[in-house]
Amino acid sequence: MNLPTPNIDILIDQLERAPRPDPELDWQIYILLNPSDASVLVTQRYIYEKPYTASVDAALALVPPPEKGRWSLELMHPPSTPLRPIGSNGAYKAIVGHWGDDQCVGRHERAAIALCIAALKARAREAGK
Repeated sequence: MNLPTPNIDILIDQLERAPRPDPELDWQIYILLNPSDASVLVTQRYIYEKPYTASVDAALALVPPPEKGRWSLELMHPPSTPLRPIGSNGAYKAIVGHWGDDQCVGRHERAAIALCIAALKARAREAGK
């Protein structure tokens, strides 16, 4: 049984709209990166799942190796104030790219999801999309 590989653009859109970490999105990311494992893992899906949308460490694994040199990777959050505490209208911003080139940016209320978005955009760019 072969599962269809998720479309990276649709997955990025779903991540941008996700209100919180989501195991279903984690699974879709895993299948996108490991399409040959899909048929083997379908019955063991929650055993092999990685918490990409909940863990910055797991999301870092999504950053593709650069074609040249090194990536610049930043994860920022606007400063909180009494009128704008962390988590309210102050999304994290993740940037993956080379200095001086177009950089892939992800924004989300959750740091791990922002990093997932930026990393998947970088993967799409590296793949020539």
